[in-house]
Amino acid sequence: MERAIVNIRETKLPEAYDPSQVKALTSLEEAKWKTDAILNDINKQMEEANKESIRQAYEKSRPSRS
Repeated sequence: MERAIVNIRETKLPEAYDPSQVKALTSLEEAKWKTDAILNDINKQMEEANKESIRQAYEKSRPSRS
């Protein structure tokens, strides 16, 4: 990737789009998509856990019906 950046800055575009550079960029993009999906799942799990802990605290504080 560093070679591609240097080539782009030096306006050597054909070298920057060398197949190995394109493949490296594609791999990085795929890794980002995967980590974004995992982060989204983790955030959902944390939100659900937070909702559950709030619900439990509410149930404990609620007066019992006898």
